[in-house]
Amino acid sequence: MNKKDTDNTKQFILPPPNIEATDYKAMYSGSMTSRLAATLPSFSKILDLDDISGMATIEDPTGQLMFSIDGYVPEDKLNIFTHKLNHILLIKLTEQNNYGEKDKSKINEKVRIPLADIVEMLGLESTPTNRKNVRRKVEQGLETLFKSRLSWTEAVYNHKSKTTEPTDFGDMRIITAKGIRNNIITVAFDRELAFKLVNDYIMQIPLDLFRIDERNLNCYPLSIKMLQHYNMTSNVKRSTHNILSVKTLLNFCPSIPDIEVVRNSNSRSITNRIIDPFEKALDQIAETVEGFYWNYCNSNKECLDDEQITVSDYDTFINLLVHFEFKTHKHYQSNLKFLE
Repeated sequence: MNKKDTDNTKQFILPPPNIEATDYKAMYSGSMTSRLAATLPSFSKILDLDDISGMATIEDPTGQLMFSIDGYVPEDKLNIFTHKLNHILLIKLTEQNNYGEKDKSKINEKVRIPLADIVEMLGLESTPTNRKNVRRKVEQGLETLFKSRLSWTEAVYNHKSKTTEPTDFGDMRIITAKGIRNNIITVAFDRELAFKLVNDYIMQIPLDLFRIDERNLNCYPLSIKMLQHYNMTSNVKRSTHNILSVKTLLNFCPSIPDIEVVRNSNSRSITNRIIDPFEKALDQIAETVEGFYWNYCNSNKECLDDEQITVSDYDTFINLLVHFEFKTHKHYQSNLKFLE
């Protein structure tokens, strides 16, 4: 656990506009973004598998997103790489569309990106072997995204009534066309999904995150959840953008078993099965993403000492709070100017 920075008492304020960190990229995002990133078929619950059509309906760990794959087979790779690929493509979608565009006809949902750019973003050397392996994984990932549909409910602000209302989104495709030619990847996002994302909000995502080790299935979705929370202006205004409960964060650790699974298994150690993997994921993010750090804290974001965080029961653990920062993020950097 990274405890080097323990001055957690400073309150954050809304940063001024147009301050960008060079090692971050803007990405249109919505409430389904972090939910989808935590969805892995091998760990998520398959609610239904149609024997005739082969369509599988998978529930994300939060129970708030339904993910369907046409003609599902176990080889369908909704894995960490596919989630990274989806976000890299969303960065390209963001670069070519104006935020808040209300005219659907002006949405450019077709994106193109050289395969070499993806190899570089993954932190790999541009060798023939790496290019071949990445192309194979891209082809698998695009096939999965092409076969996929999303259904979810979220609170949408009604400007007329000035209230938020639950709104259902059903059977929305992710991409509607795909291809690789001359090592250029071309993808068409679903027009409705692209329009919705352009009118949701912008997440700043660190490029380091695409280099994170995919063997730890918890690091990437956990990072996306924290970044989504960190980027929301409403959270920044309330100074809650850099604090979340362990209970919330565990929903985005797909390989950490549910407490009932642990209690009903031969290996019932909460420390080994839940606490250690959770802290290992956070530590691995800190090792990969420059400027990220975390610690357990109280409601005032004051760092807890070792005695305060020594827990042996699950209920105490999930009620701990995690304070985290992305120190190269514009929300952190811009606030330093106000605090000097």
